[in-house]
Amino acid sequence: MVAAAFLMNCFPASNGMAAPHERLYGRKQDMSMLCVWSSKAYATRPSKQARRCASHFIFRRMVGYSSGVYTSRIRSAASGAIMTRRDVEVDETAPA
Repeated sequence: MVAAAFLMNCFPASNGMAAPHERLYGRKQDMSMLCVWSSKAYATRPSKQARRCASHFIFRRMVGYSSGVYTSRIRSAASGAIMTRRDVEVDETAPA
């Protein structure tokens, strides 16, 4: 729902008027943080969970955005747990 509301405010209305965000703030919305859903996502493992020989990254899937500033929701395929993280790198080029 957060992503849908964000996108509705970024694109112009069907009657040709400017986008709601552009009319309110006088500039276009920055959409650089948007990415393809269900893409492979990598987040750094918290230092308390990182072991000496283990990987320092968590491999998940991008499933949405959180209401926080530039935070993403990523889901584990094995456990189904959803994490909200800021340090997510999404690989949109890898096949799903």
